[in-house]
Amino acid sequence: MPRVSVVLPYYNTPTQLTEAALVSVQRQTVSDWEAIVVNDGSRAEMTRALEDLLDRLGDRRIRYLSGPNQGASAARNRGAEAAEGEFIAFLDSDDLWQPLRLERGLQCIDADPSIALVHTHIDILDARGQTRSRILPGPALAGLDDARMFRRVLQENCIATSSVLVRRKAFLDVRGFDNALEIIQDKDLWLRLLLAGHRIHYIDEPLVTYRITPGSLSKNVAQMYRDRLQLVDKLDGTMEHQSLLTRAEWQQVRREYLDQAQWQRAWGYLKARSYGHALWYSGPAYLGVSAASLRHVSRVLFYTMLRR
Repeated sequence: MPRVSVVLPYYNTPTQLTEAALVSVQRQTVSDWEAIVVNDGSRAEMTRALEDLLDRLGDRRIRYLSGPNQGASAARNRGAEAAEGEFIAFLDSDDLWQPLRLERGLQCIDADPSIALVHTHIDILDARGQTRSRILPGPALAGLDDARMFRRVLQENCIATSSVLVRRKAFLDVRGFDNALEIIQDKDLWLRLLLAGHRIHYIDEPLVTYRITPGSLSKNVAQMYRDRLQLVDKLDGTMEHQSLLTRAEWQQVRREYLDQAQWQRAWGYLKARSYGHALWYSGPAYLGVSAASLRHVSRVLFYTMLRR
C-alpha cells in the first residue's frame, strides 16, 4: 500500500502540461506513491489524448478514473475516496512539483502527529513562461494559535492546493471539498479542518510551481463574491458548535470579511478592466459611508483614469 496518494483532477488540459505535471511526480525523491488521474468529463479528443499519454508513460503507479463533468472539487473528492495511501497530495494538471516536494512534506508531518496538513511556498509560472516567486503569507501563519490562524486564512487564502499534503483520515472526516463552491472550495476546506481541531503547518520552501492560465476575470469576480457570501452563510451555521472564537469575536471577524469581500469585488473588476462595475461596486452605497470608503472610491477612480 503506498504512503501517499497523489490526486490529479483533469479537465481538457493541454497534453504537454499534464505530462509535465505527471513527470514531476515521477521525479520525486520519494517513490512510495500512487497517482490517481480523475478525468472530469473532458471532451472526447482530450480524453483520447490523456489516455494515450497514460499509456505512453506506462507507470503502474498511475491509476485512471473517468466520469461526467462535476467540477474540480468533485474530481478531487472522487480521487481521495479511491486513494489507498495514508496521505493525500493534490496536484492540478497544469502545475509542477519540485523533486523534494513529497519528501519534505512527509518529514514534517511524520515529526509531529498532531499536524494534519502541511503546505509549501510556491513559485508562479506566468503566461510568458517566466517564473516568479509568489509572496504568500505562509510564514505569518507560523506560531499562530488556531484562532488567529483561522482569522488569517479566512481573510486571505494563503494555502495553494497543489502544495498540500493532508492526512487522508482528516480529509474524509470533514467530508472533503464542498462541491457547491466553485472558486473558494479550498479555503472552505482549510477552515473546516481548523474548526475540527486539525493543525496546519507551513514549509518555507518553493516546492511547487503554479501555472497562470488565461481566464475570464470578469466572470470570476462575480462568482468569487457569491462564493464568499455562501462561505459566510456556511460558517454562520457552524460557529455555534466550535470553541475557536466567541460569538462576539466571530461577529467582528464576519464584518471584516464581508467588508473585504466588497473591496475585493470592486478591485477585481478594476483588474479585469471592467471599469463601470469597479466604480459601481466601490460606491458608498455598497461600502458604507465612511472615510475608508471614500478613500477606496478615490483609489478606484485614480486607477481607472490611469488605465484608460
